[in-house]
Amino acid sequence: MDNVQASVVGASVVSFLPGVSAQQRESVQLATLFAQRAALSAYKDGQVEDWYSYYKNQLKYFGWDATPADATYRPDPSRQRVVEQALEKISQVAGRPYAEASRRSIDALEKDGNALSLFESRSRNLDYAYFQLIPCSQGASGVVDMVLYHETLNISEQSRGFLFQSNTTVSSSRAELVRFNTRGFEHTHRDRVLARLNSVLQKEILSLEL
Repeated sequence: MDNVQASVVGASVVSFLPGVSAQQRESVQLATLFAQRAALSAYKDGQVEDWYSYYKNQLKYFGWDATPADATYRPDPSRQRVVEQALEKISQVAGRPYAEASRRSIDALEKDGNALSLFESRSRNLDYAYFQLIPCSQGASGVVDMVLYHETLNISEQSRGFLFQSNTTVSSSRAELVRFNTRGFEHTHRDRVLARLNSVLQKEILSLEL
């Protein structure tokens, strides 16, 4: 698959299939980073107990429209490498191209020390460890179709390279189909979000060389 682009956005590996414009890629990255940081701040301040629900509500506010709960997948915690079952479930939920884009991004992440360090350090920002894989493709009428794969790990067992190990224990995981109205985000939220994140963009969003 040619022309796949990818980046690490905090604790997320975001992959873009061919056809997603530069402006749409920026919108996905900005919304993802802002929601992560807002949820982390609320969690650490004791305002919320469920980090992920707060995170998803922030994304919904930005125009991310997830599928109903019955389309959510929660895999068996027994597995081979962490990444293998994640990719399998992405393929089941949205198709092989999404999984292949994520695989290429993860292969690039493994070889990029700076991006891997960012990803793993942000994965440990909570009382537990987590990560996300977000493969995206071009949808109709300014919409980006994507999978939001979210996995929570036992932090006591998490170490450098946890994504590529077979002995990491999973607390919970889910994969959801999402549509993101990037045009609406650009008209309503982009400028405010960009202003809030401008000082941290270069250290929190790192491109991956595929």
